[in-house]
Amino acid sequence: MKKFFIVVFAVLSISAFAQLPSNNPSFTVSQQVGSSTAEFIFKRLSFEDPIENFIAKGKTFYPGGRSYFILRFSKDISAMDIAISKGSYVGGFFGDVDNLSLLLEPEDPQSGDDEIIRIPLETLNEFNCQIEGQSFMVMPYMGDIRSSSVIIVVGNRSYFLTLTENNETLFEQVKKEISEASSREKDKFLIASRFAVDYGVSDELIMEWINNAFSNEETWESNWLKAKLNANMNSWESAIRFGETAQNLLHRNSELSESEKAFRMTEIESSLALWRQRF
Repeated sequence: MKKFFIVVFAVLSISAFAQLPSNNPSFTVSQQVGSSTAEFIFKRLSFEDPIENFIAKGKTFYPGGRSYFILRFSKDISAMDIAISKGSYVGGFFGDVDNLSLLLEPEDPQSGDDEIIRIPLETLNEFNCQIEGQSFMVMPYMGDIRSSSVIIVVGNRSYFLTLTENNETLFEQVKKEISEASSREKDKFLIASRFAVDYGVSDELIMEWINNAFSNEETWESNWLKAKLNANMNSWESAIRFGETAQNLLHRNSELSESEKAFRMTEIESSLALWRQRF
C-alpha cells in the first residue's frame, strides 16, 4: 500500500484554544464503517499537559500523553481520501485551531511500518462545543452503508472526520441485496441510495431506489440525493434544479438539529456553486 509521509512545518501563526481543564474521562467510541470497525480509545489520566503548551511550541499534542489515545481499524480504510492500513495507531494532533490535523503513528514500532499518517480535519465552526471540565472528546456523528463520521472536540473547537471502507465490490453486493428486498423495507432503500450517490454511481436504477425510500414524497433529502445522482451522470441542469429544491426544503426543515442543518446547507451550497461552473 502506498505510504504517506508527514513533513512537519513550524506553525507561523497561533490561534488559541480555550484554556480548559484537562481532566478528561476515559472513553471508547466504536463506529461501524461498512463491514469494518473503527475504535477510538482514550485512557484517562488525572492530569494532562494542556493542549496550549504544545500548539504554541509547534509540537504534536497527544491527549493524555503519548500512547493514551489509540485508534484501531479492523480493515484497510480511508480518511479524507488518505489510505490507512488495518491495525492500531497512536493518535495525536498537530497544527493550529483553524488548521488541525490528526496524526496516526503505528502503535507497534517493531511492525516495520513507522510512517506517520497526517489527516487534515474539517473545522465545524457552526458546532463549537465546550464540555465542562473536559478538553478532549470523540462523539459518533453519522454514517451510511460505506462510511462513518465522528466529531472530535479539542479545547472548545469541533472537527469533522469521515472514514470510508475500501471495498470496490461493495456496490455489487448492495445491488444484489436491494434486488431481494421488499418495497416495504424503506430503510434498506434509503441506505442503499445514500451509498450509491456518494459512491459515484451513475445509474437510473438509483432514482427508483430513492423514490421507493421516500414513497415518492418531496423532502430535502430525496431531492438532494437526486441532485447528486444527476451530478454523477453529468446532468448538470437537473442536478442544479434538484439541488435548489433541496436547499429550499432544507430552509424550512424543523426536524434536523441546527448543527446538522448548517452542515447540510454548506454541503448543498458548495456543490451547487461547483455544478453551476460546469453547466
